[in-house]
Amino acid sequence: MRIPKEILILFVLLAFDVLVVYFHFRYGANIDFFNIDKEQSLNAIVSSTQFLLIGIFATLNAIIIYVLKSSWRRFVPWFLLGVGCMYFAIDDAFAIHEQIGIILNKIFHVGGFWGESFNWLIYFAPFLLIGAYIVYFVFRDIWKTSKIKALCIMVGLCFFIIALGLEYYEGRILVSASPPKLYHVLLLYEEFFELLGTTFMLVGIFSYVSKQVQHHIRLMP
Repeated sequence: MRIPKEILILFVLLAFDVLVVYFHFRYGANIDFFNIDKEQSLNAIVSSTQFLLIGIFATLNAIIIYVLKSSWRRFVPWFLLGVGCMYFAIDDAFAIHEQIGIILNKIFHVGGFWGESFNWLIYFAPFLLIGAYIVYFVFRDIWKTSKIKALCIMVGLCFFIIALGLEYYEGRILVSASPPKLYHVLLLYEEFFELLGTTFMLVGIFSYVSKQVQHHIRLMP
C-alpha cells in the first residue's frame, strides 16, 4: 500500500517539530541556539522557513487564479495570505512584533517585563482577526475540492489561536506573582503549538497548490 506523499511530508515535519522540542530539553539550558525562548534559535528558523514556504505557495496559487482570470474574491484572499505569511517569516526571524510592542509600550507608558512586550497581541489584534478571516476564505475555497486539505489548514489555524492565547496568558503570569516555572511550561506548549500550526497549514497549502499546478500543466498544449 502506497502512502500518499502529503502524509509522508506531514509526518516528517511533525517529527522535526518534536526534535526542536527535544533539542530544547536536551541542550537549551546551555546552548541558546536550541533554546526556544531565544531569538534566532532553531525554533525561529524552522518557523520562519515554514511561514516563507506557505507564503510562496499561496502567492503561486494567487498568480494561477489571476492568470486564469478567475474571480477576484478568490484571488485577494490567496494573495493576502501569501504576502502576510512572507511578512510573518521576516517578523518571526527578527521578532519585529515584539519590538513594535516595546516601542508602543513606551509611547503609551505601559509597563513591561524584562524588556519584552506581550502587549503586541493587543496592538496587533485587528490584524490577527483579519488574518484569521483570510485563512477562513482560503479554507472555504479549498473545501470545494478537497475537504482533507481544507481541514488540515483549519487544524493549523486552531493551533495558532491556542498558541496566541497561551502567549497572552504568559504575559499575565510574568507581571503577577505566579511561579516562573508555570511560565516556562506554557512557553514550551505555546512554541510547540505554533510549530504544529505552521506544519499543518504548510502541508494543507502545499498539497492543494501542487495539485493545482500539476492540473494546469497537464492542460497546457
